[in-house]
Amino acid sequence: MQCSSLLWRYRIDRSPSLPAPSSRAVERAVHVDQRGKRVRRHRAGVPRPARGVDRWPALACNDGKLRTVPSTRRSGGTWLHQAARFWLLRKRPWHADNGADMLIPSIAISVTSQAACCPIVEIRQYTLAPGSFQKFTTLFERYFVESQEADGMSIIGTFRVLDDPNRFFWIRGFASMEARERALTSFYEGSVWKAHRDAANSLLVENNNVLLLRPALSGPLLFVYPTGRVPIGSQTEPSGLMVATIYSLGSADAMEFDKLFEQSIRPAVIKAGARVLAAFRTEHAKNNFPRLPIREDANVFVWLSCFQDLSSYNHYQEVLASDSQWAKILGTFAIWRIYSPPETWRLAATPRSALHC
Repeated sequence: MQCSSLLWRYRIDRSPSLPAPSSRAVERAVHVDQRGKRVRRHRAGVPRPARGVDRWPALACNDGKLRTVPSTRRSGGTWLHQAARFWLLRKRPWHADNGADMLIPSIAISVTSQAACCPIVEIRQYTLAPGSFQKFTTLFERYFVESQEADGMSIIGTFRVLDDPNRFFWIRGFASMEARERALTSFYEGSVWKAHRDAANSLLVENNNVLLLRPALSGPLLFVYPTGRVPIGSQTEPSGLMVATIYSLGSADAMEFDKLFEQSIRPAVIKAGARVLAAFRTEHAKNNFPRLPIREDANVFVWLSCFQDLSSYNHYQEVLASDSQWAKILGTFAIWRIYSPPETWRLAATPRSALHC
């Protein structure tokens, strides 16, 4: 096992460029309490940062864990010298047994990434004409992936819905609402869309089922980006099963439900065998590109999870059904006025999806 990507830990937005976290407890955290005072939690064996350093270095490993850089107190020098030392460390692999195990936190961001993706996310579900899924997917993956990304969007994932053969489920992200307006204007007024929109629209029955979201406060919930997207024309779907769970909160406070998810739901589903990738809540900002409608009355909480295959997901459901603690969690949903089960979509990534299990 090797670790090679240096990270700085901040209290900032989560990054999708990191691998999925393990379920171990966080060894060390730096956060800001409600009074704005910096609070530090330390466990024996984990080196403290140099005095005056507000950033804490760590290494992202390919087993989905984040580990501290060892021997920081022995490195000597000012915080600037230590920062330079940690930057140089990323130029060579670092073995996993050299540092303390740490969960990848929601406050981690790679210094090598250009920007954290994505503060604004759309989950888009299209109803297609019967039997046209393959034709639409081929058109989308050939013409609408790189072209949208060239205009400033991130095409995070594209999926086939196992329970609805005529549904196209996809996720795209933006750096901000302002960036969303610029990117959508550029793309939908550009030559690629104009050249292929008629072909795409002819296959659509309904395309207004769109959720505008922002990352939930619950961490550590991150997107997983592979090292690269497969070439245009690839036909092999990635293995694994992704599940999107969408809770309709009605008038409930999504931020408070976020706390319930972090404290109760997430530990329970991880214990049952789910690998939690990301969580979102509704972004209530006004739709600044009205040519593309969104569900402006929606108040939802969405989380994405991964499973090795369908049998693993079925086993996960059996474990949850027999868990008395999970039954108690479901019983608390009435407090949130959640009386109906969530939307649950079993998803298989299409060949060129950047996000897959």
